[in-house]
Amino acid sequence: MSDHSVIHKRPFFVLAILLASGILLSWYIRIPIYLLLVSALIFLTISLFSFKKHPMVFLFALLSLFICLAMLRGNIAFYFFPKDSSIVPKSYLGFHGRIIETQSRLTGSERYLVEADSLLTPSGWIPVNRQIYLTAGKGMPVFRYGDVIRSLSEVRPPALPANPGAFNMRRYLNLKDIFLQARLNYHSKITRLQRHRGILFVQEFILPARHYLSQTINRNLQPETASVIRALLLGQRQDINRDVLQNFQRTGVVHVLAISGLHVGFIVLIVFGVLSLLRVPSRWRLLILTVFLLFFIILVNFKAPVMRASLMIVLLLAGREMARPQDSLQILGLAAWILLLIQPQQLLMPGFQFSFAAVGGLLLGTPKLKKHTPSFPAHWRPAAVLNKYIRIPFLASVCAVLATLPLTWYYYGMVQTGAVFINLIIIPYIGLVVMLSIIMLAMSAIPGMPVAGLAWIIDQMVHYMLLAIAHVARIPLIYLQTAQPDIYMPLLIFILLIALYFIPHKNAFKALTLSTVFILLHIATTCCIDDKPLKVTFINVGQGDAALIEFPNGKNMLTDGGDRNFSFDAGSYYVTPFLRYKGISHINYLLGTHPHSDHIGGFISVIQNFNVDTLILNTFIVHSKLYKKLLQTARKHHVIIRHLQSGDRLNADTETRIYILHPTDRFEKGAGSAGEKINNSSIVFKLVYGETSFLFTGDAQGLAEKAIDRYGRFLKSDVLKVGHHGSLTSSAFPFLKQVRPKYAVISVGRHNKFHHPGKKTLRRLSRFKADVLRTDRVGALLFESNGQRVRLLRWH
Repeated sequence: MSDHSVIHKRPFFVLAILLASGILLSWYIRIPIYLLLVSALIFLTISLFSFKKHPMVFLFALLSLFICLAMLRGNIAFYFFPKDSSIVPKSYLGFHGRIIETQSRLTGSERYLVEADSLLTPSGWIPVNRQIYLTAGKGMPVFRYGDVIRSLSEVRPPALPANPGAFNMRRYLNLKDIFLQARLNYHSKITRLQRHRGILFVQEFILPARHYLSQTINRNLQPETASVIRALLLGQRQDINRDVLQNFQRTGVVHVLAISGLHVGFIVLIVFGVLSLLRVPSRWRLLILTVFLLFFIILVNFKAPVMRASLMIVLLLAGREMARPQDSLQILGLAAWILLLIQPQQLLMPGFQFSFAAVGGLLLGTPKLKKHTPSFPAHWRPAAVLNKYIRIPFLASVCAVLATLPLTWYYYGMVQTGAVFINLIIIPYIGLVVMLSIIMLAMSAIPGMPVAGLAWIIDQMVHYMLLAIAHVARIPLIYLQTAQPDIYMPLLIFILLIALYFIPHKNAFKALTLSTVFILLHIATTCCIDDKPLKVTFINVGQGDAALIEFPNGKNMLTDGGDRNFSFDAGSYYVTPFLRYKGISHINYLLGTHPHSDHIGGFISVIQNFNVDTLILNTFIVHSKLYKKLLQTARKHHVIIRHLQSGDRLNADTETRIYILHPTDRFEKGAGSAGEKINNSSIVFKLVYGETSFLFTGDAQGLAEKAIDRYGRFLKSDVLKVGHHGSLTSSAFPFLKQVRPKYAVISVGRHNKFHHPGKKTLRRLSRFKADVLRTDRVGALLFESNGQRVRLLRWH
């Protein structure tokens, strides 16, 4: 198919690709608006002069003109969206505004969107027109839509991700034009000034509908089932268990937990069926359906997949009504074009990307695969049924999975090898669950209708589905966990897939072979570079310690793993996602500096989720349940347990040296739970690579530092992991005089109850001109050494 025929047959499909390309370029490349206007004018002039004489030049100029206009639209949308949030000060002291959106969670915490009309600064209240993302913990006052509130609580730009690969809350909120965030706690002074000052339509129709549907689902179904059904019908995924989400991600079917075209299709089927039974004329049916879908879009809070599916259905039915020829790709392109023209930010949202990629891949790829894949022989009696219900759905599943493969790789760092087959079963199964749930909700609206039996069936169906997905997720090689790639490789694969759809069959194999060779060469060159650097990442785990050391020979060591208590596990919340982002599945060494929970607590989750060779501890005996559980978990998973002390060396890499400087026998003898005694038993070690070095001190306090002073000049290091989170009892002047670090890393939680780091400690560090870096302020810290010098890398 030539370029001309594609443009003539499907102009909106081409326009949508050009608009998306221009918006994407405007996000990554900042070009002044005046330059884009001049370029657009030049291409317009060229296209006008080459219209008849030079068709290829005309086509090139016209496409370039559309790209310039798309970049212009993107620039206008992102003009008030700077990446560094420099448009707002560091923080405000309070806010006044109206609640325009609420979100409740089963945990008791609340989420609000506040339309602020004034903010409090040190010099007084200033008028603004900004939205604030407000969170409130359990036990705080509950507000409703339309409430006008005033609060004296800190208002800041949304937090950046704590670690590489973590969810970027700031980017997500900024894409929704939300640049400020606040949290209500017991110290916040908050007043409700007025109730129910909102849009009448939302108050009288949308909110009651949401409340009725949520309450009906919660009342009739088990909590686990209810959380899934609310996600399927209302787009509310906040209460779904984290493990359930991970299982769906690993098996490649997480898309079914998001409200999508499948669910919209069932709703349309039911509405159209009822209107047909009532003999409503076709034009009125279309009008009623459009109003109903618009109501549903508002009800689910403008979810991109719902808007895409609704637009496509309305456009398809409108085309039939006007007896116009139907082309699914043209309709898909028109839907994308409308949405992106209205709100270009949608293009950068995963929901939009997955929805359009899956449908686009299915529409583009299925007809092509049907031509070039064998079908069941026609003379065989069951052939027609197998071709219709097995072969075609299988090919459609292949196309949808291939189209979303670059996205799942980019966002989740995994390739779901079993997704094609699992989707064949899960999609019709979910369709049945959705249909039964809609019927249950409809029956609940009629007094006296028995819904308990139907609710029980839905409970059982969802329960066994979750059970089956959990089992499948544990099958070896059902998914391949990789390092999360940069944007370029997934983008290359995506462009390749689109190109293959338009390349004639005889050239497709050549293009695929060349592209595969290019990708493999790129992977080989990045993986086989000589002189690999030493990498040290201080992971942000809140109030605790954790650091990943990646040696030049490919081995690694995790030093400490963050805290673990009855309500929080840094190992599963921070450390495991970071290791998965790095593509790490095997850990050579776990080194716990000392047996306090904020240092070894996260190790339990790490051992349960990764292949670990050796656990290194000191010999100080503690009788805590956590410490015993760690040892039990290590033995259960056949992890070797070693005990190191002063004078030992760890040979993890021929190019590096790890010297254990502390503790000595004097600090390891005895047992107990005295905090200072355990802290001073911390393993202190120096990591040396070439002419560069890192000094890790655990929670070593004054006594331990005095004992280490005997090493004198050997303590000199480029990077110091500051002892005991910057406590006043650590980092004494004589010790710092020996170390004289260029960088001083303090691993600490924001607003921690211990008031770490101490001001005197910070002053002592500043006397030695150390660059003080705190994880509570800058997140994870990435260092790289080539043996000659240490570099601090930017990753935000």
